Amino acid sequence: RLHFSDLLERYGAPQLVVNLMKAKKMDSCEVRLGKHFESAIERLNRELPLPVRILYRPFDMKNLAKSNPTIYKVFARLAQSVVDRVGFFHTSKGLYGKPARLQSGIVRTNCVDCLDRTNVLQFFVGLEVLKQQLTALNLLPEPRLEFDSQVAFVLSELYDLMGDHLALQYAGSVAHKKYQLLGSRPRMMTSSKELLTSIHRHYNNSFTDNEKQACLNLFLGIYKPSLHPKLSELDCDSWIHHRVLKDDYDPGAWWETPLRRR
Repeated sequence: RLHFSDLLERYGAPQLVVNLMKAKKMDSCEVRLGKHFESAIERLNRELPLPVRILYRPFDMKNLAKSNPTIYKVFARLAQSVVDRVGFFHTSKGLYGKPARLQSGIVRTNCVDCLDRTNVLQFFVGLEVLKQQLTALNLLPEPRLEFDSQVAFVLSELYDLMGDHLALQYAGSVAHKKYQLLGSRPRMMTSSKELLTSIHRHYNNSFTDNEKQACLNLFLGIYKPSLHPKLSELDCDSWIHHRVLKDDYDPGAWWETPLRRR
């Protein structure tokens, strides 16, 4: 609720949620996590009034990429549909003129750790927004950019660099699922490179994750050395992030306050 309250206050409605986790192999931990996430969205939607309900879309990116050689076209269509629904900000009259267009709502994507697959789909969303923005500025006759264009290549490099920095900070390796703009369409990173990245990430997560998480908690101000126990005395940090809910907890109309603040 806190997360979606923050999104409502920042961006308003609709909130489009695209879940990129696996949907097959019911014994998979990732599939079970995706089901729990879907159940949580359904619970929130039962509380929310119809105009601000969360629009949920499952999208099994890994399995679709294996079975569909033109998966990039599916990404592009999905990106176009969500951008058409949310819109984008555009003004040609500076700070004091009335904007020609406003963004209303947000596109929220996630996978397991919200790094690799998330960054791939976000690139296509960013490319779709860029096409429409350039068209609104009369720099393109229509919202269309080829994958082998210089503009698309520069944008992909920016997303690639951003994904690597976020993945290094959070998971200890460069981004895992990558696309390369070769010729007229993107291609995913080769299996051999993915294997090396997976080994590197597994090692870092197994032996350095606790220290890295403690550094992030300290940097973000979540862990306060003057108030909290010493890190060496703690088994995990879950108690820092979660409050105990009482049996009679009632969220009430939790969406009203963030919408009034907009």
